[in-house]
Amino acid sequence: MKASELSKILHFYSEHGHEDDIVLITLSQPSIGARASVGVQGVYAGFDWEDGQIRIETTEPIIAKYNNRDIGKPARCTEYGEDDGYIRKRIVRHCPICEEFLRKNDKYCSNCGQAIDWEKTK
Repeated sequence: MKASELSKILHFYSEHGHEDDIVLITLSQPSIGARASVGVQGVYAGFDWEDGQIRIETTEPIIAKYNNRDIGKPARCTEYGEDDGYIRKRIVRHCPICEEFLRKNDKYCSNCGQAIDWEKTK
């Protein structure tokens, strides 16, 4: 897309009630709820090797930090204690992506949205 084309599109939206809207870049990774996106931090003219380009800087990396979160991954389980009649063995379950604590029947991590596959969890 050329800068002149982008300028026309932004001008059109600005004239039709969107002048105060936040500009976001939609990502292709799946998400729960609204589409995954990152904000725009700045727009700059390229120089040196990037001469002839308009560069858009995002507020965070566009490269997906997580794999497809809709594909279930096994929870990470850690055992504590001993099952010797006095001390009860305790199993703590964590999200395999962000390490958030999970309840036994959580289908998704409440922190990052990763699907949890309990059948593959050991």
